[in-house]
Amino acid sequence: MKLLSWNICAGGGAKRRPQQLAAIAEAGADIVALQELTIASVDDYRDGLAAAGLGHVIDSFALAPSLRRLVGPRRYGQMIASRWPLTAMPPTEFAIPWRERVLSGVVSVPGFGKLEIHNTHVPPGASNGWTKIRHLEGVFKRLATAASVPRILLGDFNTPKLEHPDGRIETWGGVPSEDNRWDIGERNVLTKLASHDLHDAFRALHGYEQPAFSIVVRGSARRYDHVLSSRVLRPVMAEYVHLHREAKLSDHAPLMIHFKWDSKATPSRVGTATDRSGPASAAARGQLAARRQARRSGRSPR
Repeated sequence: MKLLSWNICAGGGAKRRPQQLAAIAEAGADIVALQELTIASVDDYRDGLAAAGLGHVIDSFALAPSLRRLVGPRRYGQMIASRWPLTAMPPTEFAIPWRERVLSGVVSVPGFGKLEIHNTHVPPGASNGWTKIRHLEGVFKRLATAASVPRILLGDFNTPKLEHPDGRIETWGGVPSEDNRWDIGERNVLTKLASHDLHDAFRALHGYEQPAFSIVVRGSARRYDHVLSSRVLRPVMAEYVHLHREAKLSDHAPLMIHFKWDSKATPSRVGTATDRSGPASAAARGQLAARRQARRSGRSPR
């Protein structure tokens, strides 16, 4: 199964849109997840993806209760397209400020069965403040559960700030601590979802020794675009296709991953990178566990 995830940048743009769709068709993906569509561009992508053989399509605009709210910083949405039957899941399953920023569906994969896909575009913190962290907290709360079918969480996470070859990460929250809500919000999605069988597919294949990025922001390379997947989905190829970013089709490089079904895999965190950036003491870990439990029960994380 081939999967492609791409932030197409501000609705794609009328001139870039045909080139983007040609690049997607050439990639030959079975499932495509796009971020940063606009209402004005959604029909062009739906038609273009269908022409590429991806005839099963859902988008967040069609599921929104009111399009009048989707203006300003909320003008962007997501799309998922598949070669195989695809059913949308209710966006109300995620307790996040802007529900149009997560699009979920169930794909019926021939010879395997059901596969959940969650496509998200996390609001940037620099321009939207705590909306980013409330979004990440809602995503973590919804997905930090046992699942009856394999899952994928993908999209533009707008984090981390930095990754180190030994597996440590730096978030935009600064120094990790048990009361640093911003750091915890980012770190939980990046690393703690592995405990719930959602593993970083790119790092599972390449490790942290290989530098990687998906976008250059003010001269700094960042790996903001991710695919987290269940262990039954074994990545055999994972690549940020910078050719399209360098051709200015988007400011993001699409992430292409080729999975094979691994029927012997078990939902564990064996083989995933270890997050060694958080508080090291047993007391601090206990406090973090208590705070995570508080979030799951609906209480404030503070």
